[in-house]
Amino acid sequence: VVLAGWSAFIWGQLGVGPKPATFDAIVALGIDRRRIVQMVKTLFQIDTSFPIELREDVSLWPFVLHSVASAFMWYEYHQTHHYVGKVILRLQQCVKEEFSINPRQAHDQLVTWSRALYKRFDADNIHMRGRWVEESEFQRYEAMQKELKSLKESNQSLRAKISSMNTKFDILIKTLTGSSLVPSSLSPAQNTITTGPIVSTSLVPMSSSTASTQTNADSN
Repeated sequence: VVLAGWSAFIWGQLGVGPKPATFDAIVALGIDRRRIVQMVKTLFQIDTSFPIELREDVSLWPFVLHSVASAFMWYEYHQTHHYVGKVILRLQQCVKEEFSINPRQAHDQLVTWSRALYKRFDADNIHMRGRWVEESEFQRYEAMQKELKSLKESNQSLRAKISSMNTKFDILIKTLTGSSLVPSSLSPAQNTITTGPIVSTSLVPMSSSTASTQTNADSN
């Protein structure tokens, strides 16, 4: 949430990472930092019972400031789209109490800060826009690699199917002809079955009686 969706660098990639929202843009508008700190304490109800790591000037205090700055930055967007209604009301209440203004004035003040914070945040992370393009190209390359691998696997599968069909075709030819004269090395184009009666290629010689009968039949 604090980094507004910016992801970490991919393994092996170096560069300047994302920068979280800060209150510098509000300070530039003339708002004293002490008042900002007081609003943060009011928003989170920070007192002596609060975890010491999250208190002012302790280890996690910068994280607290970035979190609240992010909430202020997205105020206009969330208010317009009716998101996190309780947070919106709480921000308005904090500003109203700190500056002693009415709810409408508090809303207008928050909108001004929201725009200033986002403008600063966008400028601080302008270098990340180019990273989107780089990641997009990298993802496109990975997609092409996967597609190529899939095509190779499909090609190998198709070759295996063709080989299996050739083997079955050879067996079918041998069964229909009743001989083993059809070589298995013939290509599919050569192993073509033509229509018409199947002529036996048996090499067994006819007997003399069978030959005589065949001769008489031919004479008639």
